[in-house]
Amino acid sequence: MNIPEKNKRIRQLIDIKTNGSVNKFSKKINISQPRMSRLFNFDKKIDKYSPVFIDIIDAIINIFVDINIEWLMTGRGEMLKTARQEAVISAPVCFQSCRYISDLRYTIEVQKKLIGILSNANKSV
Repeated sequence: MNIPEKNKRIRQLIDIKTNGSVNKFSKKINISQPRMSRLFNFDKKIDKYSPVFIDIIDAIINIFVDINIEWLMTGRGEMLKTARQEAVISAPVCFQSCRYISDLRYTIEVQKKLIGILSNANKSV
Protein backbone atom coordinates (compact mmCIF):
# COMPACT_ATOMS: atom_id res chain seq x y z
CA MET A 1 0.00 0.00 0.00
CA ASN A 2 1.30 3.46 -0.91
CA ILE A 3 1.81 6.18 1.67
CA PRO A 4 -1.08 8.70 1.59
CA GLU A 5 -0.42 12.01 -0.16
CA LYS A 6 -0.94 14.13 2.95
CA ASN A 7 1.60 12.00 4.82
CA LYS A 8 4.03 12.49 1.91
CA ARG A 9 3.62 16.25 2.13
CA ILE A 10 4.41 16.18 5.83
CA ARG A 11 7.49 14.11 5.02
CA GLN A 12 8.51 16.83 2.55
CA LEU A 13 8.14 19.43 5.29
CA ILE A 14 10.30 17.37 7.62
CA ASP A 15 12.95 17.07 4.91
CA ILE A 16 12.97 20.83 4.32
CA LYS A 17 12.44 22.20 7.83
CA THR A 18 14.63 19.80 9.82
CA ASN A 19 16.84 18.11 7.20
CA GLY A 20 14.79 14.92 7.39
CA SER A 21 14.87 14.59 11.17
CA VAL A 22 11.49 13.39 12.41
CA ASN A 23 12.77 13.78 15.96
CA LYS A 24 13.68 17.48 15.52
CA PHE A 25 10.44 18.19 13.67
CA SER A 26 8.42 16.47 16.41
CA LYS A 27 10.09 18.55 19.08
CA LYS A 28 9.45 21.76 17.15
CA ILE A 29 5.73 21.09 16.81
CA ASN A 30 5.40 19.41 20.23
CA ILE A 31 4.01 16.12 18.92
CA SER A 32 5.64 12.90 20.07
CA GLN A 33 8.27 11.43 17.77
CA PRO A 34 6.68 7.94 17.72
CA ARG A 35 3.35 9.45 16.70
CA MET A 36 4.96 11.37 13.85
CA SER A 37 6.93 8.30 12.73
CA ARG A 38 3.70 6.29 12.49
CA LEU A 39 2.61 8.59 9.67
CA PHE A 40 5.31 7.07 7.47
CA ASN A 41 5.13 3.40 8.48
CA PHE A 42 2.43 0.96 7.46
CA ASP A 43 0.48 -0.21 10.51
CA LYS A 44 -0.43 -3.87 10.16
CA LYS A 45 -2.89 -3.65 13.08
CA ILE A 46 -5.15 -1.20 11.27
CA ASP A 47 -4.04 -2.32 7.80
CA LYS A 48 -3.12 1.20 6.66
CA TYR A 49 -0.93 4.19 7.37
CA SER A 50 -1.80 6.32 10.36
CA PRO A 51 -3.98 9.26 9.30
CA VAL A 52 -2.89 12.85 9.79
CA PHE A 53 -5.11 14.16 12.56
CA ILE A 54 -6.11 17.80 12.86
CA ASP A 55 -3.94 18.40 15.95
CA ILE A 56 -0.85 17.59 13.86
CA ILE A 57 -1.98 19.97 11.09
CA ASP A 58 -2.73 22.64 13.69
CA ALA A 59 0.68 22.22 15.32
CA ILE A 60 2.43 22.48 11.95
CA ILE A 61 0.66 25.62 10.79
CA ASN A 62 1.09 27.30 14.18
CA ILE A 63 4.86 26.72 14.25
CA PHE A 64 5.62 26.99 10.53
CA VAL A 65 3.55 30.03 9.62
CA ASP A 66 5.06 30.18 6.13
CA ILE A 67 3.39 26.89 5.12
CA ASN A 68 0.47 27.14 2.71
CA ILE A 69 -2.35 25.27 4.44
CA GLU A 70 -4.10 24.58 1.12
CA TRP A 71 -0.97 22.80 -0.09
CA LEU A 72 -0.67 20.90 3.17
CA MET A 73 -4.30 19.73 3.11
CA THR A 74 -4.88 19.18 -0.61
CA GLY A 75 -1.57 19.40 -2.46
CA ARG A 76 -2.80 22.39 -4.49
CA GLY A 77 -0.56 25.41 -4.81
CA GLU A 78 2.94 25.94 -3.52
CA MET A 79 4.33 24.62 -0.25
CA LEU A 80 5.20 28.10 0.99
CA LYS A 81 2.77 31.00 1.19
CA THR A 82 3.19 33.93 -1.12
CA ALA A 83 2.90 37.49 0.21
CA ARG A 84 -0.54 37.78 -1.44
CA GLN A 85 -1.80 34.59 0.23
CA GLU A 86 -0.68 35.84 3.63
CA ALA A 87 -2.62 39.09 3.19
CA VAL A 88 -5.76 37.29 1.99
CA ILE A 89 -5.61 34.69 4.76
CA SER A 90 -4.81 37.09 7.61
CA ALA A 91 -7.78 39.44 6.99
CA PRO A 92 -10.52 36.81 7.60
CA VAL A 93 -8.61 35.35 10.54
CA CYS A 94 -8.36 38.81 12.12
CA PHE A 95 -12.05 39.44 11.51
CA GLN A 96 -13.00 36.08 13.06
CA SER A 97 -10.75 36.72 16.06
CA CYS A 98 -12.16 40.20 16.62
CA ARG A 99 -15.70 38.87 16.37
CA TYR A 100 -14.91 36.08 18.82
CA ILE A 101 -13.40 38.54 21.31
CA SER A 102 -16.45 40.78 21.00
CA ASP A 103 -18.75 37.80 21.64
CA LEU A 104 -16.70 36.85 24.70
CA ARG A 105 -16.90 40.38 26.10
CA TYR A 106 -20.69 40.31 25.69
CA THR A 107 -20.88 36.94 27.45
CA ILE A 108 -18.78 38.29 30.33
CA GLU A 109 -21.10 41.28 30.74
CA VAL A 110 -24.18 39.04 30.76
CA GLN A 111 -22.55 36.75 33.33
CA LYS A 112 -21.61 39.72 35.55
CA LYS A 113 -25.27 40.83 35.56
CA LEU A 114 -26.42 37.30 36.36
CA ILE A 115 -23.91 37.05 39.23
CA GLY A 116 -25.25 40.34 40.60
CA ILE A 117 -28.83 39.11 40.44
CA LEU A 118 -27.95 35.79 42.09
CA SER A 119 -25.87 37.54 44.75
CA ASN A 120 -28.79 39.83 45.64
CA ALA A 121 -31.20 36.88 45.70
CA ASN A 122 -28.83 34.97 47.97
CA LYS A 123 -28.67 37.89 50.43
CA SER A 124 -32.44 37.94 50.77
CA VAL A 125 -32.64 34.22 51.58
